[in-house]
Amino acid sequence: MPKHEIARGDRASQLITQRIRDLGDWRGEVLAKMRAIDIHEGDRVNGRAFQDLVRAAAALNTSKPKKRK
Repeated sequence: MPKHEIARGDRASQLITQRIRDLGDWRGEVLAKMRAIDIHEGDRVNGRAFQDLVRAAAALNTSKPKKRK
């Protein structure tokens, strides 16, 4: 990735999204389905909300996939 893209102030998420689109194969499809939680040093986190979020993600990840029509 060219350094000038980062130097322009582009957000990392925008650059990642574009890179996923550029892949154009199964890798892009898989990466597009992945999600991340960014917590930066010094951020205040609502502990209860974070726990609920993690539990919901775990439940989704362990649920049976829906049948395709």
